[in-house]
Amino acid sequence: MTMSPTPRPGLFDATTSAPPHASARGVDRARRHPEETEEPDGYGVLIVDDHEDNLFALEQILSVLGRPVWRASNGEQALRTVLRKPVAVMVLDFVMPDLDGLRVLHYLRGLDQTRHLPVVLVTGVGRDDGLAERACHLGAAGFLLKPVDPWALRAQVRVLADLYVRARRGGPGPVPAQPRSTP
Repeated sequence: MTMSPTPRPGLFDATTSAPPHASARGVDRARRHPEETEEPDGYGVLIVDDHEDNLFALEQILSVLGRPVWRASNGEQALRTVLRKPVAVMVLDFVMPDLDGLRVLHYLRGLDQTRHLPVVLVTGVGRDDGLAERACHLGAAGFLLKPVDPWALRAQVRVLADLYVRARRGGPGPVPAQPRSTP
């Protein structure tokens, strides 16, 4: 895939902004909902992007969920982190040097420890149905285009993390998808 020299879209644009309680100093904890201030279970969210400004924005969006948020600036770092920390969801940029998001997802699906880890793939390359289809076949739990809607990302991550943790603990979790039979 050949990339044009145009700048990558940022995580936000002029019409999509960070939540009003996110600031350069961090998240205003007094404005969190009560269920968001509890330390849930030790499981966290791993955000992966090769651009520091996107990592900062993602961290601001997701820190209000009350889960630890860990950063990785490339695919190799992401794979090391996910094997060492209790990650419940990974938010993964598609375009990165060396290991792109699809290759990271492929490696995750090949390991028993990470085979069922929910991964939300984020891309700034624009709408690409082929890319979305490949991500789906590799088991991506979500696929978002930049600029991302902070509220949609937060909602996806919250639900995916809760379901993953519940399933890991043996409680009622997501029902595995059944293969479709062809007529």
